[in-house]
Amino acid sequence: METYEFIIALVSIVVAGGIIRQAVLSKQAKHAASLDQETLARLESLEKLEGRVTVLEKIITDKKTKLADEIDNL
Repeated sequence: METYEFIIALVSIVVAGGIIRQAVLSKQAKHAASLDQETLARLESLEKLEGRVTVLEKIITDKKTKLADEIDNL
């Protein structure tokens, strides 16, 4: 009987390990998906900021008369 008990205990440990492994992998996949969404949101925000910086660079580097004309045209 000891052999069968050992085999049952060994199989139980292997099955439990597989279940725990799948749970951990599932949790990691969910975390990675949320990071991907966060990364995309940050990239969109970065693109908006780059556009704003471009506008500010144009304002700073343009000649005063050209800038005044553009402001008047608005």
